[in-house]
Amino acid sequence: MPSASLEAAAAERERAAGADGLAPIPVRDAFERLLAPVAANPEAHRLVPLDVRRAAFDSYEQSVAPGGKPGRDWKHDYARAAAEIPWDERPEGPASAARPEPLVPHDAVAAFARPAFSPLRVASNAGHADGRQVNYVRQIVSEADRALFARSFGSAVRWGDDKFASLAVACMQDGLLIHVPAGVRLDGPILIETRVAGTLGFSFPYVLVVLDDGAEATVIEDLSGAGFSCGIVEAIVGDHARLDYVAVQRAGSASTILMNRGAVCAADATCRFFVAEVGAALSRSVIATRLAGKGSSAEITGFFFNAGDQHVDLSSLVEHAVGPTASRTTIKSAATGRGQGRYLGNIRIDAHANGSDATLRDDALLLSKRAHIDSVPALEIASNDVKAFHGATVGSIDEDELFYAQTRGIERSEAERMIALGFFEPLVAAFPAEGLRAFLRSTLAEKAGGSSPAESA
Repeated sequence: MPSASLEAAAAERERAAGADGLAPIPVRDAFERLLAPVAANPEAHRLVPLDVRRAAFDSYEQSVAPGGKPGRDWKHDYARAAAEIPWDERPEGPASAARPEPLVPHDAVAAFARPAFSPLRVASNAGHADGRQVNYVRQIVSEADRALFARSFGSAVRWGDDKFASLAVACMQDGLLIHVPAGVRLDGPILIETRVAGTLGFSFPYVLVVLDDGAEATVIEDLSGAGFSCGIVEAIVGDHARLDYVAVQRAGSASTILMNRGAVCAADATCRFFVAEVGAALSRSVIATRLAGKGSSAEITGFFFNAGDQHVDLSSLVEHAVGPTASRTTIKSAATGRGQGRYLGNIRIDAHANGSDATLRDDALLLSKRAHIDSVPALEIASNDVKAFHGATVGSIDEDELFYAQTRGIERSEAERMIALGFFEPLVAAFPAEGLRAFLRSTLAEKAGGSSPAESA
């Protein structure tokens, strides 16, 4: 429980905050508070030493806030988000403590983790008979796991290059290490349920996934709750290994979510990212995959649908460091009401990465006159023996399609909803796990207005 002084400070902040109960504090104050237990007991936090955290915070303070203001009526200011963090020190009540239904039934998963990314909570390790491990970073004690963490940390997400990734490293409260040994192929997914809530109104999660040679796994990250979250996901995919990483962001409408996810693929490895951004007031999602071994491949499949005043800033980078390698990036987005979005997509083919084959496709659908989406695809090619393609469209629903539907007796509003859902369906169908796909279809139908396809059948 908070001390009397903290309770008094929280009450004062609540009075200053007004109706929403959240008041901003300088981010340095939050950093120093989170750093206090690390400084008091550095041995317990040796995986991310104090000097690394301070260097990361220096990088955060010195970096320029990303984004700028590329489009008209840009509602969110990253410079302000970088300077202040919403803070709510009150104990969570029954409403905020409630968890949504799981995206995948717990009895259908290979492993389950419900981390509490907060210095006020401790969870236990979860080991498994076939050798895979889902360990809480703070509790890593074996020399083998410490060595694995040391050689993997920071190799997939170059946190010094990104302001908010630097902040995530500086303030990392806890984390998960998911290790799948060589040759192990998991039948069910590993489910991570991350709740942005608790006695603190913010979290700094970290997830490290390591697949040894020939391993195969699916990891589903379910991010819900309400508050401020700034985190990192790193994936190291060994020779001939295969990883499907699914991230579903369904945080509350007042939340700010800033996530960096990255992967490094060895020879003949495959990493597929599936990202669905359907919650939060402001979400910034960065995905980067480095194809470092010959024959490796990457896929990035993602979408967002902004309603009301929501804003999503999604960016992807696939780096072909060697050849031959292959990648495919497919992004779809839609906005209604005053929703805003932006997609920045980049394919980088390094020198001597001959034989690389890369495609990027981005399509955006505007469903109201006040909605706005920016699309910025790019290619950086330093090799002359490659195949590379990118394409992007931004537009509204075709009037001919609406007219055709109306001639079949379908009301215009229902026709718009059906077309919007059909727009997303090819990507939704690619997500693993039927329960997850059903949730996504229902959520998209709600945003488009009306019932889900299953409900209307």
